[in-house]
Amino acid sequence: MPDDTVEFFKKVAEAALRLSTFTSSSAVIDFVKIFDELKESRESLDIKVERAVNSLKEASGLISELEVDLKERSGKIKILKDEIDRYSKIAEVEEDKAKVILTEIQTSLDRGKKAERWIALGINLAAGILIFALGIFAGPMLSKWLNIN
Repeated sequence: MPDDTVEFFKKVAEAALRLSTFTSSSAVIDFVKIFDELKESRESLDIKVERAVNSLKEASGLISELEVDLKERSGKIKILKDEIDRYSKIAEVEEDKAKVILTEIQTSLDRGKKAERWIALGINLAAGILIFALGIFAGPMLSKWLNIN
């Protein structure tokens, strides 16, 4: 037992002994003082208990609010995760389709490259010969017309 409690019981016992023997009127006063101290101690204890209860209620309310917030956030995180998974799957499918399409386009382009090059060479040679021939025939006429000699 704490020393204060032992002291308190000693005082109560002494006051009760004095009161029972009627040895002094101070015993009654001591007994009243002890009961006043007991009452003050009890009131102080009641106030502390009340404050503790209020604090626990407030903490319980805060914990409830935190729990609700965490549940909301967990739900939002789950929705985001599901969306990410869905988009990842779509991206994988689209990537496979895009690879197939690019392969087909590349094959089509490669198939016509040689033929296009030969055709382009023929057109350029024909155009060059035509311009050369025009230059040979039209050169003297143009020189006469511009009086260049």
